[in-house]
Amino acid sequence: MKTFLGDLIDKLRLSNPSIDSIATGKTLYISGPPQLEQAHRFKKDLSFRELASQGFISGTNKEEFMIIDGAVPSTLTVRIVYDEDMQIN
Repeated sequence: MKTFLGDLIDKLRLSNPSIDSIATGKTLYISGPPQLEQAHRFKKDLSFRELASQGFISGTNKEEFMIIDGAVPSTLTVRIVYDEDMQIN
């Protein structure tokens, strides 16, 4: 099963990311300190549809994420567009 956050972290080659949903304002993942990483780790195993159904992302056809990572000199904003079946386009 593909996981959205795990794939995003791998594809963007992030090393210590913090990922937040702009629409919901919720933290999807944070790499440290260890207590916070542990509290958010389970979300790395969720699909895009599962993140939406659990209210971590908005579930509209466009999502924006704010990503902060020590390997990247500035904050990234990533926009994901998907169809009604929640397949990423």
